Amino acid sequence: MMKHDDFSTLAVDNQDNICYISDPVTYELLYLNRKARELTGIDGSLAGQKCYEVLQGKDAPCEFCTNHLLEAGKSYCWEFHNLNFDKMFSLRDTLVESHGRKLRLEWGVDVTERRKEAAALTDKLLLEETLIRCIQTLSGEQDTQAALDSLLAIVGEYYAANRAYIFEFDFDSGTINNTHEWRKEGVSAEIDNLQGIPLSAVEAWMRRFEQDGAFFISCLHTELDPQSLDYQILEPQGIESLMAAPLIQNGRISGFLGVDDPSINILDDRLLRSVCLVVQEDLEKRRMLSELERMSYMDILTGLGNRNKYTVTLQALEQNPLKSLGVVYLDINGLKAANDMYGHSYGDHLISRTAELLKDFFHNDVFRTGGDEFVVLCRDIERERFEAMLDEFRSRAENEEGLKLSIGGNWRKGEFNIREQIVRADELMYIDKQNYYKSLPAGASNRRAGEVQQLLDDIAAGMFVVHLQPQVELRTEKVVGAEALVRRREASGELLAPAGFIPTYEKEGIIRHLDFFVLETVCSALRRWKRLGFSLPVAVNFSRMTLLEHNVVNRLLEVCARYNVEPGLIRIEVTESLSRIDTPTLKKLVSLLRDEGFAVSLDDFGTQHSNLAILTNIDFNEIKFDRSLVSGLGDTPKSGVIMEHAIGMCHAFRRTASLAEGVETPLQKDILKDYHCRYGQGFLFGKPMSMDEFWDWYQQRMKEESEEPERAAVPPDSMEF
Repeated sequence: MMKHDDFSTLAVDNQDNICYISDPVTYELLYLNRKARELTGIDGSLAGQKCYEVLQGKDAPCEFCTNHLLEAGKSYCWEFHNLNFDKMFSLRDTLVESHGRKLRLEWGVDVTERRKEAAALTDKLLLEETLIRCIQTLSGEQDTQAALDSLLAIVGEYYAANRAYIFEFDFDSGTINNTHEWRKEGVSAEIDNLQGIPLSAVEAWMRRFEQDGAFFISCLHTELDPQSLDYQILEPQGIESLMAAPLIQNGRISGFLGVDDPSINILDDRLLRSVCLVVQEDLEKRRMLSELERMSYMDILTGLGNRNKYTVTLQALEQNPLKSLGVVYLDINGLKAANDMYGHSYGDHLISRTAELLKDFFHNDVFRTGGDEFVVLCRDIERERFEAMLDEFRSRAENEEGLKLSIGGNWRKGEFNIREQIVRADELMYIDKQNYYKSLPAGASNRRAGEVQQLLDDIAAGMFVVHLQPQVELRTEKVVGAEALVRRREASGELLAPAGFIPTYEKEGIIRHLDFFVLETVCSALRRWKRLGFSLPVAVNFSRMTLLEHNVVNRLLEVCARYNVEPGLIRIEVTESLSRIDTPTLKKLVSLLRDEGFAVSLDDFGTQHSNLAILTNIDFNEIKFDRSLVSGLGDTPKSGVIMEHAIGMCHAFRRTASLAEGVETPLQKDILKDYHCRYGQGFLFGKPMSMDEFWDWYQQRMKEESEEPERAAVPPDSMEF
């Protein structure tokens, strides 16, 4: 029999490693070295002891025994977690021969601490790697929602949870809201069900957050009171356990991040705590960036969108066209004067009050685009609704004490250019502003106001005169009307034709003052003639700018009423530039004029800008053919063809009369008569004359006509439409 010393020689008893020798056939434990005895607590004899009993605490040979793998002269190395001693060993087994007997020799090194350190290092590396992924996810994604959804997926997978989520507190309303949610495939979404929860539901959680920083509920049913509000919220979701850590903003808990039913890393809340810090910092950064962006798009004084926001909005609308758009362009009258007189605080008050009125009426897409200018965009709105809102706004603004506004508004549908529409609204605003300029005292510092005052001074000084050119019925050559033509008297006494000054006044937006001067001059003459027993219709030219003026029809009626002139004696002449007004607006304007008794004549038809479409949509009383068509009659065959068909078109329109301008020769007159043109105007019948000259000429013409019984027997056509 082998003695202890023999085994010691084989095993080297004084080493620090654990060592034992056993019989691989009978499993009899033959030898334990000093470290093994210390581990097992055996101090005496090993007789009858089995290796699996002493070393593994088992009643039978181990299912993982390596005896069958061992060979003499070779080592078999492996690692094993010994549950009996709760230690990790690195093992080396071999077969040794002693006295003709093969025995199992095993050396073991206790690597428990080393493995714990390695596992801890692995866990730390995994934690750090996961945290870095979270940080990269937040920093690499501009969209907040997408960034937080991706981050929650990382957190949820780290804990092998069913859901990961963020709740944020709304202290103003006293509620908490589930703002972001990730869920494992197959798990139901709960975010929509977790809105507006009373803050009282998490009072206990708040205390635990303040005390521990984070907490883990391992079993919902044993750790929470079934009558508590948090239990009643969590239990219907099927939650068994959860982990949560607080979000802290400015030293105050502002929400929390949590996971439901985590299955790994449940004793390690370091990731949850760290992610909360990262999330809170990112949310705060995004809030700051959002606020900076908001401020870059917001007018600080009024809270309206500023020019930056206005520009971005226009670009977006151009990329995504609307079905219809109403535009309001508004300017505060006299803001600079108010600042100079009462101080900038008063001026700021006027600006703020204007902004409040606009927001009250139009709510969205209201912009302050300059110091005293505002623009409103009404998307996909019906025309009637837009015009009603605009009229109501005008009325309200007129009743605001100390606030004087100039307002332009227009509406389009279908295909339209937004920027061109805004230019039109701006144009209408300046037209509306003329009344304000007119009210300013002489010497006002505003440049445009000065231009208005200069024009008004020139009118008062008699620098503009109105001439009349007769219009005749071609069939009888009877005088049936006249056209009023304005001239400017230069310092030299020369009379300047309209082409020399009208374009400038139109460009400056002050033409309406000259238009109304001509109308008043004509009405004054008509009143005088009426007292003398004569009545003759007169055509008055109006700029497109003037006809776009708000309530222009009422203002025309006011002038007629002031001179006791029937609207039927006034024919409003407009050029084809009127077609730049959108068709619905133009149609409504012409309809209003005709309803009030005015006749509307389309002037200069046949020029290079002729637009047949305007005749399709608008009912004019008269079409005046441009002298360029008349001048070629008798010389250019094509002119005759065009003229004949154009006059025929008027006849087809039934109640639309035809008038040819620039008739200078008897041949032209005869051709026009053959084409059944109704009226004519030109040097052949009479040149433009001053009011007095025209009156004398007209009286003489009436006398001559009365002395020609044969011609007088043929009644002239009426110029009343």
